[in-house]
Parts: sequence; C-alpha cells; structure tokens
Amino acid sequence: LIDIVVRTLALVRRNKILQKKVDALRQETRHFVESVIDNREIDMKKNNSTMPNVVSSTTDEIFIDNTRQNENEIDIDDAVTSTCILSDDTDLLSV
Repeated sequence: LIDIVVRTLALVRRNKILQKKVDALRQETRHFVESVIDNREIDMKKNNSTMPNVVSSTTDEIFIDNTRQNENEIDIDDAVTSTCILSDDTDLLSV
C-alpha cells in the first residue's frame, strides 16, 4: 500500500512538472502566432501603401481579344480576354 502511495505521489509531482511545461509551450505558441499575425498585418499594410491604385470599373471602351496573352491563361478555344484601353491608348488593365 505504501508503494502505491509513493508511486502516486511521484506521478502527481511528474504530472505537475509536465503541466507547467505544457502551459509554457502553449504560451510560447500563442506568442508566436500573435507575432506571425502582426507581421502579416504589417506586410499587408506595407504592400497596400506601395501598390498603385487599381481601377475596378471604367466607362472607357473595352476591346475584346480572343488571343492568349501568356501561358498562364486558360487554354480553351473560346476563352476570351479583355483589355481596358484609356482614351490616350495606354494599356491600363488586362484581365
């Protein structure tokens, strides 16, 4: 009976030590995740501030071109790409 009590006390003591390690790892992980999120937010803000303004809609004339612009486009015969051209014939946005 005393042997069981001694082993139980040792297991309880070991459990407390392991629980402290788990709690420390949990806190370290939480800090790491917060740091990663903060860095992403900073990077996004930095990228957004350096990106030029993108036109989302226009009333300028849109020319339809059914030729592939690059190898990343869909390789389908009836695929269509469009290019927005400003009135001064400057290519602004290809979709």
